[in-house]
Amino acid sequence: MTPDSTSVAAETPTTVVANMLDINKIIDSVSQNELISDIHMSAEHYISYRINGEIVPQTDLGIVSAEFMELTLKHLTKSDSDRMAKFWAQKDMDFAYLAKSGLSYRVNAFMKLVKLLSS
Repeated sequence: MTPDSTSVAAETPTTVVANMLDINKIIDSVSQNELISDIHMSAEHYISYRINGEIVPQTDLGIVSAEFMELTLKHLTKSDSDRMAKFWAQKDMDFAYLAKSGLSYRVNAFMKLVKLLSS
């Protein structure tokens, strides 16, 4: 008898489709956990939280798509075309975001290796 030659493909993480995640829900859940200080998002990577100083990938949320990153940035800037134009020109932007809860958050968005990142 020969060994089974069928190989099991490694499970490939799925890329988040932009409409599957709601940045407000992510922010709300993070605001309820005082151990989380930051949210890190990068296209083609998992959303990660800074917990007690360590960056911890949130694999249950899937991998973030470039489309999700762009839509999130547009949402956080309230689709302000001047701010978005400035971001695309400078490839970097710092601003404050006021969540529905009334809490204010600092956002740093930047391009790295032609990928949109946010923390």
